[in-house]
Amino acid sequence: MSRTKEISSLPPITEREFQGMIIDYARLKGWRCAHFRPARLLDKDGKERWRTPVEADGAGWFDLVLVRPPFLYFVECKRDGESLSPKQQIWYDLLLACRSSAYIRVFVWHPSEWAEIEERLE
Repeated sequence: MSRTKEISSLPPITEREFQGMIIDYARLKGWRCAHFRPARLLDKDGKERWRTPVEADGAGWFDLVLVRPPFLYFVECKRDGESLSPKQQIWYDLLLACRSSAYIRVFVWHPSEWAEIEERLE
């Protein structure tokens, strides 16, 4: 059975689980990884919500920043079938337009693309 077929036959995973897989694999391959986790907040009425504290134009920032010189990757993790939000799309387009080097890359990765992810992190 091919690796792609193996992965596609697995039950859906959460975005958080997928991010964890990428971080674990990237570290195994010598990458430095940054991920900013959301914080639990309580509204005045006691309702719980989760937000990643950011300032200025940080809304929509990528899930992961991976560095292994000379490479710098910005990665947004999505479940299969999901796409970027409008705020994420703004960051994606800006970073894509700023690439001055073949070593700086911008990705939206889905679990079904695991074989490509492994290749990129080798």
